[in-house]
Amino acid sequence: MWRVSEQAPSDQRSLLVNGPDFAEIVRSIKDSVFEPITYRREQSKEHRGYYRLCATLTCRSALPIALFHSAATGYRAQYFLDPRLGEQANRFAAAEIGAVVMGQIASAPKRTCADPWLQATVGDDEAKVWIHQGRWLRSPKRSDKLLHVTRWAVDHAQDLYSRKRRRYAQLVPWTENRLEFKGGFATLDGRPLGTLKPDRTRHLHEEGFT
Repeated sequence: MWRVSEQAPSDQRSLLVNGPDFAEIVRSIKDSVFEPITYRREQSKEHRGYYRLCATLTCRSALPIALFHSAATGYRAQYFLDPRLGEQANRFAAAEIGAVVMGQIASAPKRTCADPWLQATVGDDEAKVWIHQGRWLRSPKRSDKLLHVTRWAVDHAQDLYSRKRRRYAQLVPWTENRLEFKGGFATLDGRPLGTLKPDRTRHLHEEGFT
């Protein structure tokens, strides 16, 4: 059950429970991006010679990001309903947001982000999108613990990392207006590495966070 705390204002509860469909949320993010993205090439810590693109998109309003992260039609909700549905939603979002990223990079290219690596990392099956983990996560407020999903409840019998993910899953940040795009790891000549987080889908389905 997707339940929003009565502590949340009624208009916010309505948006989270009866929000637009997922494709519309993603489109609203694309339409809301208003600053040039920041992006960089990140090297894998475990696998020498593999890199991924990391880009941050800033939106005019935090609302599309809140809906993306916490609405009953949003990103995490797709994983909650079915892991396969979540993976489909991520591929859709990564393709849509990835197109925005590629368009902006074309306008402001960097020597360190050349093709064919750029095409490989952005188009990789492991590319993903996620809310920017800013102050709302580093210093969570009790007033942001608004989402109550039975499957994601905290139990002291769970291990430390599971409890932490489940606590984070309760947070509904209304002030975060940034979204992260992370490509898949690939060599500079475009050879993909594959997944480094095989449990990501399970964590999102069972615990609501990753």
